[in-house]
Amino acid sequence: MGKIKTDELEERVGSAGITVNSTVKIDTITEKTSGSGVTIDGLLIKDGVDLTTSNADIVPAVASSTTTIVLTLRCTNVDGTNDATVDVEVVDGTSGAAYIAKTLSVPADTTVELAGTSKLVLETGDKIQGLASAASDVEVFVSYLEIT
Repeated sequence: MGKIKTDELEERVGSAGITVNSTVKIDTITEKTSGSGVTIDGLLIKDGVDLTTSNADIVPAVASSTTTIVLTLRCTNVDGTNDATVDVEVVDGTSGAAYIAKTLSVPADTTVELAGTSKLVLETGDKIQGLASAASDVEVFVSYLEIT
């Protein structure tokens, strides 16, 4: 079979997706909806989270019958001049919240690793939320595994 050249593939009917039974070579995959990410072979790839002055989900609530293991959790101050502080907490689905960082200073142009050499284990209903002292000054990168 010859080549098919297109700028976009779109599913028209149902929700089963598009199946290709061969190799697909792609330079760029772009998500069409903000925040949902792109899943490839069960691996969810999302953009980082820009913290604001209100709590926002960094890791969404863990689904039923799932365990999430956070491998790394980095806060980077992208403001070239001003320091910022962050609050990051694990919100337990049953018993409340526990801070990983509370008013932790992140100097300008610096990255702070919050998981350290440890791993954070989240169970059903748990999530990680965070906020910063200044909107859009701190970006969060998180890497985690979901075990179902």
